Amino acid sequence: MNVDEFEQDVYRIAAEWSFLRSIETVDKTDYAVKLRLHIDTECFVQMYTNVEKGVLSYVLVLNRARIFGRVYSPCHRHL
Repeated sequence: MNVDEFEQDVYRIAAEWSFLRSIETVDKTDYAVKLRLHIDTECFVQMYTNVEKGVLSYVLVLNRARIFGRVYSPCHRHL
């Protein structure tokens, strides 16, 4: 999957969820994209993928604080 396909899939799938108010592409390169799925003015899910490195991450942000997040990467390790 390339960056454009990932971005299109997120927009398409997110459109099916009525609680999402808007979707925004924050940053995009040839290999990576960062998206925000806005739930309300103080709450959003930020998604990031780098297709070259196989990284996918997401974080739930509420009132500017990270509430929950995950990183999926073949090279990501927690010690």
